[in-house]
Amino acid sequence: MIMPSTPNEKKPRSYKHPILEYIFEKAMANAGSNKPDEIPFTYKDIREAMFALKTPRDQQASLSNFVIDLTRRASSHEARVPDSIWDNGYDLDRMPERKIRQGYVGRLVRIELKAKEP
Repeated sequence: MIMPSTPNEKKPRSYKHPILEYIFEKAMANAGSNKPDEIPFTYKDIREAMFALKTPRDQQASLSNFVIDLTRRASSHEARVPDSIWDNGYDLDRMPERKIRQGYVGRLVRIELKAKEP
């Protein structure tokens, strides 16, 4: 599991990256040897990761913008996801509208399966 950073660790590009790593590592641990095509996550998953990592709530003004902020302005994968997730073959993507209505916020999807931008 991702633990709170220590002084010698490299600073993440975004304070959201350790949260994504926490969600990713938890999902991979639960998946065992089966590498899932996608790892959907909810607001509850984000809050759980923030609590476990002791991320101050004031850093995240709106949970609803968690994925939108990372995907909207991200011209490169480095801005969307930490290297640890990219190196495992995953990228961040928004959820389809039907899944958002079911409480999902975003998903980490295998790079080769991610929808190409039009």
